[in-house]
Amino acid sequence: MKTAIPVLASLILLAASVRGAEPGTYEYYSYESGVTITGYEPDDSRELIVPSEIAGVPVTAIGWEAFKDCREVTSVVLPAGVTSIGSKAFFNCTRLASISLPPGLTEIGDGAFFNCRALARVSIPDSVTTIRDGAFFGTALTSISIPSGVAEIGAFVFARCPALEAIHVEPGNQHFSSIDGVLFSADKYTLIRCPEGRAGDYAVPQKVSALGGSSCSWWCYSVGGAFENCDRLASIQLPDGLTSIGARTFRGCSALASLTIPGQVSEIDASAFDACPALTAIDVAPDNADFSAVDGLLLNGEGTELVR
Repeated sequence: MKTAIPVLASLILLAASVRGAEPGTYEYYSYESGVTITGYEPDDSRELIVPSEIAGVPVTAIGWEAFKDCREVTSVVLPAGVTSIGSKAFFNCTRLASISLPPGLTEIGDGAFFNCRALARVSIPDSVTTIRDGAFFGTALTSISIPSGVAEIGAFVFARCPALEAIHVEPGNQHFSSIDGVLFSADKYTLIRCPEGRAGDYAVPQKVSALGGSSCSWWCYSVGGAFENCDRLASIQLPDGLTSIGARTFRGCSALASLTIPGQVSEIDASAFDACPALTAIDVAPDNADFSAVDGLLLNGEGTELVR
């Protein structure tokens, strides 16, 4: 059953309308196991405290696009019973600066906080296991801590976050790790994501053999680039053991002027250097059998085909 209820009215008085509800009204589905909030008709309130139950049934989920385009809301407190935040739940809530995520939350959906460009700080509960594609795309985050129980981080989760300087992973995580604020696989062989706010020079650890992210779903077409849009990095030193450079790895690194490809690299995705206008000098280690360089241009191993 889908119904609507005024935020400040008695929870016993249920409204029958679904669309065209009064300001300050929730829309929701009610199940035996709990209530999923599916919509909200904004009023003049900037601070929103979501009720813990509706008509005596606990609120357990924030549904798809539930608070989409609520551009006047500046803060949200979710009740302790909420275990999932659906896709695009707070999409384009451009003034949302504070969100209180409850203990017991397990999943943050695709684009949940997409373009919440005032959101500078989020504390992810220890109970979270899944952070899906683009969850924090376009936010103002400056740093983020990934709990030890997180097993899945989708593509472009922290893309278009120019103020993000550090991604930390809490000890004990079996799937991810971090070194100096950069996100890696647990074994540290893959550099997954360098935060876009990092500046200056960066040397990739020698243990790393691959640069790249994970596949994405509904709103993008490629994989996440390890250094994508890191436009404040002046230089990147690649390790000798690197074997592959994934899609969009250096895309948008507008300050990167030169790069040396190590000898063991055998695979470079065609999109790896997209939108790198300052990159005019690419060198290749002399022992590389798959690529070569002439006058700063990247060629195949035989020197017969231009790669970049």
